[in-house]
Amino acid sequence: NGCRVCSLSSWYFQVASWLDAAGASTKRRCLREPTVEGCSIIRRMWSFKSGINKCEHDFVCSSHVNAFETEASCQSECPPGPIDKPTPKPKEPDCSYWLLRLDRCKKSRIIELVDFAGRFRRVLQYTRCKRWEWKVYIFDFAANQCSEWPRNIPDKAE
Repeated sequence: NGCRVCSLSSWYFQVASWLDAAGASTKRRCLREPTVEGCSIIRRMWSFKSGINKCEHDFVCSSHVNAFETEASCQSECPPGPIDKPTPKPKEPDCSYWLLRLDRCKKSRIIELVDFAGRFRRVLQYTRCKRWEWKVYIFDFAANQCSEWPRNIPDKAE
């Protein structure tokens, strides 16, 4: 029809969906995004959608390469592939995590520290929490702040 922008955007979306189809069916026909534009007959048919990695019943051009009469024919022609999801790196528990689970820490006590301004601050010190036994955490009651302590506070006779 002479619309260069239309054909360029159509090409771009086809390439983008093809590149985005990691794990989806690898057949080129299945990676073509179903459309209702530029055709004379629009029908409700089955098409493979790479974004959701399965066949879906929706309106599509009847002559489109990614249009199937039945769900079974769509699934046999375009079987879904395994979805490649990156396994998230386990997050290391922080000060707040252990504050909510003090029962899992072997040692906790309330002590007074002197801050940089020379004021006494009442804090909760807790340490030896499961696999992170070497870390010392401090919760400052006045500031309502939790932080990892860079050094160990010497034990006092209690």
